[in-house]
Amino acid sequence: MQTYHEPRDMEKVAELAASMEANGWIGSPLVTFGDDQLLTGAHRYTAARSLDWTDAEIPTIGIEEIFAEAGLDFATEWAALMDEGMSIDVATVEVVALLPEAVKAEYGIDIEG
Repeated sequence: MQTYHEPRDMEKVAELAASMEANGWIGSPLVTFGDDQLLTGAHRYTAARSLDWTDAEIPTIGIEEIFAEAGLDFATEWAALMDEGMSIDVATVEVVALLPEAVKAEYGIDIEG
């Protein structure tokens, strides 16, 4: 999978890896977009991969499922943004902004433009 951004704090990655090795996965799943893009969890993903976890072993949830939980239709919202001619990066920020703050906090979604 590809992370939305590179990990910025390698000390944090090492701490997470140590915790994962001792306790397994703790916390919310990583949020995916499409087949291979992670919207959250660059540090957790890098930590898990450093422990040789496969992508299949790392808990994930699709952004579509999160939208459904929030009572929103991701496909419709995404199509409307694409029809406006937005770049994928800008559209990603815009579509995530539609989620309620509580949902974004629950899944650790902090993508901003």
